[in-house]
Amino acid sequence: MAERGNLQAKLNAGIEAARAGDQETARRLLQQVLTADPNNEVAWMWMASVAKSVAERRACLERVLRINPNNTRAREALRRLEAVPEARTRDGVDLRETELRRARRIELQGGPRRSNPYFIMAGIVLVFVIIAAVLLFTQEAETPSTQPVDADSTDDAVVVVQPTRPIPTLTPIPGMIVTIDPNRLTPLPPTFTPTFTPTATDTPLPSPTPPPLASYRFYYAGAQPGQTAAMLYSVRGDSSDDSQLGNESGITDFAISPNGEQIAFVRPSRAGLAGEDTSATGEQIPEAGLPQLFVAPLANPEAATQLTQLRGNSLKSPRWSPDGARIAFASDDDGDLDIYVIASSGGEPVRLTANPGIDTDPAWSPDGTRIAYASDQNSPAIGDYAGSVEIFVMNDDGTNPVQLTDAENDSFSPVWSPDGQWIVFISNRSIDNDVYIMEANGEGEMLVTFDDDGADDRAPSFTSDGRWIAFLSNRDGDRYQIYLVDPQGVQVTRVTDNNLDIHALAVYPGAP
Repeated sequence: MAERGNLQAKLNAGIEAARAGDQETARRLLQQVLTADPNNEVAWMWMASVAKSVAERRACLERVLRINPNNTRAREALRRLEAVPEARTRDGVDLRETELRRARRIELQGGPRRSNPYFIMAGIVLVFVIIAAVLLFTQEAETPSTQPVDADSTDDAVVVVQPTRPIPTLTPIPGMIVTIDPNRLTPLPPTFTPTFTPTATDTPLPSPTPPPLASYRFYYAGAQPGQTAAMLYSVRGDSSDDSQLGNESGITDFAISPNGEQIAFVRPSRAGLAGEDTSATGEQIPEAGLPQLFVAPLANPEAATQLTQLRGNSLKSPRWSPDGARIAFASDDDGDLDIYVIASSGGEPVRLTANPGIDTDPAWSPDGTRIAYASDQNSPAIGDYAGSVEIFVMNDDGTNPVQLTDAENDSFSPVWSPDGQWIVFISNRSIDNDVYIMEANGEGEMLVTFDDDGADDRAPSFTSDGRWIAFLSNRDGDRYQIYLVDPQGVQVTRVTDNNLDIHALAVYPGAP
């Protein structure tokens, strides 16, 4: 574990050196990372940015695409490199780099400019006129001029006035004789210096100071070692104020309302199906009751109101709509897991999916018009084949389901970014569960939690400002704890360090 931490620290230091323009230090640190971890996608990307030649940059980008063929940034950078002719050198300088910079300048200035032949001819004529003027000036300078002495002088002699500044000696063109009075020329001021005209450059806007980690708050359900009845806790992003919230126990999953005032959570009903007599049907209600959905004030989870009376053995993933009016969840009330929606004030649940597969992990888009979810509806389990779970998106009424991911093994637990441009999710396409991110249309998939020694990551969610992805992981032991990672996967920060086993996580929706 310590070695992995040192590797991450070297990667972070290499990236900072690259950003600061210290290419030699960046190359040295990134090379150390790549020696220990040859498949580190982020390190190869940054190594490409500090490459000494086009050939080296191309090799780095090609390595990135072998690791992750869906890395759109590397593919676009490689495309730009291929658009320039093969590398040439002169005096040790890579001319292709120069051509790239020149092409970039032309592109920024609106494209190449075409030469006007009339301008060229006018320029040639102007050159000859200047040469002729210089020759005239030289001829006149070689012929001394005479002027009478000042009227106050007692000497009647004629004096020869020489030019007051040196005249360059040029070879005249044969047959051309011109004269010019140098005293009629206006001399330059003795202290003349050219006026410097600065080139306008774009002034970068100051980067806003990121909020301190203490301004973020997270809620989680955790159980003591050897126990299964989880309780609700809250903690700040800097690990401070880690405390229990109320005495409600048995919580298996939960979500915070958009206004931060209510909590929807799942726990077994302590009264079965609201006291329903099942002796006539012969149904066996588990002693602990079936899982049901409850809503309560966040500050007082014990004052809960039961919303559902379902007969399924599984109820999970409650998620509030952006306006707080509805709650989506997954239940096997009809025999297999489907997505349901219920009014947050109560009522009859409405089933949105009705296929033979498993549908779970609903997540509302920020505008409330779509729901992302995980499903094996296009690859159901058949015999010993377990099927493949992928990320889908559908309208909020269950219509028009569209598959977004198509990878080896499973992808699940989708959550939208606050601006609706990205979706973070979990996938075990690399054997262990890792955090991935993709564009909301399913393109540009990228691994976020790399180099984790086969750790299991769960329950990802963006912070309200999109700066961080919170998730659960057992990367530092057997117990699941809360971690933060930036969307580029560069910086990983541990939030909790307690003896609880955490199995559900929610980010406080308010601004940090």
